Order: sequence, then structure tokens, then C-alpha cells
Amino acid sequence: MKKKSYEKYIGLPFKHHGRDVNGIDCWGLPMLYYKEVLGVELQDWWYETDWSKKGENYFVDNYKDFHFERVDSPTKHDIALIFTDIKTKIPNHAMVIIEPPNLALTAASRGSHLIDLNNNVWKRRIEGFYRLCQD
Repeated sequence: MKKKSYEKYIGLPFKHHGRDVNGIDCWGLPMLYYKEVLGVELQDWWYETDWSKKGENYFVDNYKDFHFERVDSPTKHDIALIFTDIKTKIPNHAMVIIEPPNLALTAASRGSHLIDLNNNVWKRRIEGFYRLCQD
């Protein structure tokens, strides 16, 4: 049976500011995935822990500069932005869409794993979907 391109990213340990298989965070996972699967180097940025609770909106503030655009319906490899804190409604978590429209790969404290975005817990936390615009 052929191995799916995303399977090697399942179970990677979480590490704040992690950018490789030894540890990734929710931006390190798309960076690693895009580099290895798509051959695209995504831009990185520095951010502190709990930045969204302090009112910072780093994802949305940086996505245009990173050449991403918001789209209505996701396709494979798009990014789903999620807000984990219902109170702030600031998207502070990124996931890679693996099988549109609902299967996404995420990095979390228990390790990277697949998420069903149709699950009501996640569905109501989706800020939007973003696609890389390659010139």
C-alpha cells in the first residue's frame, strides 16, 4: 500500500518555535510540510508564547506579506487558521489541509495528528482558509 505524503508528519513532538522533525509548533509544521512536500520555503517570524492573549494577531497581520490569500473553500495544502481562545477570537493556530474540505494536519502538545474540521469543536473555531499565491 502506498504511503500518503502526510503520514511522516503524524506523531512529531511539539516544541515552541520548532521547525524540524525533532519538534514543531503550529507554524513549524506548515513550514516543514511545504518545504518537503511542495518544495516551497515559507517565511518565518518570531513570536512569544500566548501572543494572541496579549492582543497580537500575527497570522492575519503577516499572511499578505507571506503571499497567502484568504479563500472561501479549501483545497489540499491550504492553511486553516483557528482561534483556540473563544474570548479573543484571534486566530492563533495554523493547520494544513490534507484532504479537503475537512481533514487537517495539526501540531499540538500531544504531538502532530489529524483533525476533522467538521467536528463541532473545531468547526466553530475556524477563522478562515488561506492559500499560498505563487507568482
